[in-house]
Amino acid sequence: MDPGRPATSSPPLEAIHYLKNKFYYIKSRCHNPNDWNYSRYGAKGIKVCREWLEDTNNFVKWALKNGWSQGLTIERVDNNKGYSPNNCTWIPPHEQYYNRSDTVTDFKNKTRICQHCKEKKNLSEFHKNSSKPLGHHYVCKICRNKTRSIGGIKH
Repeated sequence: MDPGRPATSSPPLEAIHYLKNKFYYIKSRCHNPNDWNYSRYGAKGIKVCREWLEDTNNFVKWALKNGWSQGLTIERVDNNKGYSPNNCTWIPPHEQYYNRSDTVTDFKNKTRICQHCKEKKNLSEFHKNSSKPLGHHYVCKICRNKTRSIGGIKH
């Protein structure tokens, strides 16, 4: 080893293998109509950037330089945009849950998406239930009342 050069460490092969495998699943759900998750990604126009599609190693290099570590999951910052260096980051899985299109609670604007009617509504239109964690599947008061009545009789 040259004493004038700093030592460089290569990422473990397990990390590279893990990231390539992760990328395979990302690419499949965005570009393979036969993938079971395609309807939630590719069919909605969510794609993988050309840079990563052309060379999986570009994705691996980006991941290693941008905060990936074991236990983190890739997150699209804007759920309406695809996978690219400008729209992705790494976060713990429990944080990603709150950015799903079906669980979004916007505390700044005090809104939430109703799981039944899929409409964005004011937080005051939801039942308060302290036993459910934030981001849990919420149903607004109107939809809850509709689903709880059978034959016009409330239960």
